[in-house]
Amino acid sequence: MSKKQIEIGAFMGPRRPGHQYWNREYGKHPDDPTEGYRSFITEKDFQDYMDCGFTFAYLEEDGWYDYDYINRKQVDKFEDSGLYTYMELAEKMNLPVVCSSKWLIELVISGKEELSDEDKAIMKKMVEDLSKYKMFKGMTYLDEPHGYLVKTVEAVENYLKSIKPDIFMYVAMLPIYGATSMYSNNITDDKVVAYKEYVQKMGTATGKFVFDHYPLYVDAKSPTEQVTSLQSDYYQNLDIVAQTAKEHGFETGLIVQSTSWGPYGKEYSSMHPRRIETKADVAFQVYSAIAYGMKSIGYYTYWPHYSQGDRGYVYSAIVGYPRNEDGSPNPNGETVKTPAYYAVQEVNREIQKFADVIWNFNWEGTMTATGAGKEKSDLLAMIPEYISPRVLKLSSEDEIILGCQKDEDGNDGFVLVNVTDPGKNIANRATIKFAEADSARCYICGNERMVQLEEGEYTFELEPGQGIFIIPIKNP
Repeated sequence: MSKKQIEIGAFMGPRRPGHQYWNREYGKHPDDPTEGYRSFITEKDFQDYMDCGFTFAYLEEDGWYDYDYINRKQVDKFEDSGLYTYMELAEKMNLPVVCSSKWLIELVISGKEELSDEDKAIMKKMVEDLSKYKMFKGMTYLDEPHGYLVKTVEAVENYLKSIKPDIFMYVAMLPIYGATSMYSNNITDDKVVAYKEYVQKMGTATGKFVFDHYPLYVDAKSPTEQVTSLQSDYYQNLDIVAQTAKEHGFETGLIVQSTSWGPYGKEYSSMHPRRIETKADVAFQVYSAIAYGMKSIGYYTYWPHYSQGDRGYVYSAIVGYPRNEDGSPNPNGETVKTPAYYAVQEVNREIQKFADVIWNFNWEGTMTATGAGKEKSDLLAMIPEYISPRVLKLSSEDEIILGCQKDEDGNDGFVLVNVTDPGKNIANRATIKFAEADSARCYICGNERMVQLEEGEYTFELEPGQGIFIIPIKNP
């Protein structure tokens, strides 16, 4: 196992600690509405979350200086917020926690470019209160902050880091399909120009750009008549973030899709982010992120998010609502592990096996290939083609990407990914010919394996969604 780890978290995990929004199909909360789910969190909830491969808990909307949903009252200090019960259990289970604060959210929304003495005093008290717990890892604030808030974001992060230099700030930024002129200081309507500006400003302000992009869709008339598809701007988004980070020197990470949502009652009637059920669904996204040099992974979501009405509705997550044997809701029962749980668990464990390797290499560019006689799909056509002098030939039966990377000593590393739609379950084969290489150290399903090259060439067999990290070696 690697000495260094990839930071992996999930929204709404281990079990949402605040007031509970019930799945719409269940109707009202079956018990006293003054009792939120916080009182039902158990050690097993934490253990299940940790067993899935998550390295920290990520709390959204519930936190310090908050409204106490158990006792239905406004509170102004950490000890009375109800979060302390969660933190005490996190201490016992040794799980780091990234905390949230509605007060901090409101501060960021305010758009202040300079913090007042009162703002600083409250933040200082917040960090002091939370720092009583060794499992306090860091803070989040506004999810997907708009570009015009960049100076506020920068002021907040700089001050928090000044009072706790090791604080871990983890916030999901906007994807490219959310980037219109309203999210940027740029008045242009060109979303690519606007998005590049957004990435540069937010990444420079925070030192890290973690964003979400949910690429797996379905168009279906019924559960048995499903046509899956990929968002065509997925790799364009990854490429813009990686290229901007390379130019301006900040870290990157990706929040991947592990939840299905869409209009209520229309799961199989329109283009819809689909259910995540297989390892291929997860591996495709995680290895694509690694190919682009990203060093942290998040998931949306572990615990089912609340319904958002007719505009959006969550159908599945990594775990499901607790139920009785007859299917009725049981708030103090065990959460139900969905197929996504086991898929996410397998991929998380894989990448931690060679996390040191992932951390050692940085992205340079991305090469692509598709089958002979086939035209590139928009997925690959929308990204610039990179040429690595170490790769003499790259061919494949179907679409692939090859993330080209280097370590600080100038050694080459490559991340090969089968980028066919994982919903179509397509195996793939790719041939690479390397210059000045007799063998290659490969990380396949997380396990190290040496392969011998024939005149620098080797053909890799790729399962749906699979990624392989390859380091070509010239024998002495």
